[in-house]
Amino acid sequence: MVSIRRNDCELWVEDEGEGPVVLFATGLSGTGSFWGPQVRDFLGAGYRVVRWDQRGTGRSTRWEGRYTIGLMAEDAIAVLDALDIDRCLLVGHSAGGAIGQEIALSSPHRLMAMILAASWAGPDEHLRLVLRLRGDLLRAGGPVAYARMAGILMFPPQYVRDNAIALEASAATAERDLASPAVLQARMDMVMDHDRRTELGRIGTPALVCCARDDILTPPYSSEELARGIPGARLHVFDEGGHAVTVSKPGLFNSASLGWLAGYR
Repeated sequence: MVSIRRNDCELWVEDEGEGPVVLFATGLSGTGSFWGPQVRDFLGAGYRVVRWDQRGTGRSTRWEGRYTIGLMAEDAIAVLDALDIDRCLLVGHSAGGAIGQEIALSSPHRLMAMILAASWAGPDEHLRLVLRLRGDLLRAGGPVAYARMAGILMFPPQYVRDNAIALEASAATAERDLASPAVLQARMDMVMDHDRRTELGRIGTPALVCCARDDILTPPYSSEELARGIPGARLHVFDEGGHAVTVSKPGLFNSASLGWLAGYR
C-alpha cells in the first residue's frame, strides 16, 4: 500500500502482483476494497492489480469540494503516473465505468482496453429519482439507513436474504466507514452530472460493456446505450447478479472479464 499526494489530497493505493496492469475504478462508494472478490483471480491470471480509495472515501483524504467524474479521472491518471505506469487495462464499476469513459476521451493513450460494468453514458429520470431519494434518506435517516438502502439497491433479493446478517453488520458501521454526508451528496451530484452520450462515438478504446438483467440501479438499457454508442464495443449481459454483480456473482464476472481481457494483455 502506498500514499500518493495529489494537490491538496492524499490518495491511498494498493498495488499487487506483476504483469499487465489492471486499474480497478470503484463506483459511488469509492473504496478500493470493493474489488476484493476480483483480486485473487486476477493476480492468479498473471495481472498486476492496482486499486485506490478515491478522494473523500476510505483511507484517502476526506476532501470536501466539487466532485466531478473528470476530477476522478485526473486522480486515476495521477495514480498511474505515480506508479510509472504508461498504459493499463481498466475495469470500472458504475461511476468507475464513467471514469473509464472520461479517460478514454481525454487520455486514450493511457488505456489498452476497458470493461464498463453496470455503468451508464448519462443520467435518466430513473437514476435521478433514485439518487434524490438516497440523498433524502441520508439527510433524514442518517448513514445507517443510507447503507441499508444501498444493500437493497446493489443486490438481488435472494442475495440480500442470504447475506442479511453481513449486510446489517456493514450498515451498523456506516457512520464510521462512509464518507461524510456532505461528501456523499457531492459524489451523488457528480454521478448525476456525468453525461457523455454525444461523445461516445469518439471513444477508440476497445470496450466490454456488461451488466445484469436484474440491476435496478442502472438497468440493462443503460449498458445497451453505452455499447451502441462506443464503436466496436461488446455487450455481455449476466442473467442475474444485480448492480453489484462483481460481488454477488464474482465467479461469473471474473471469468467473463478475464476471458475478454486475454486478447488485450
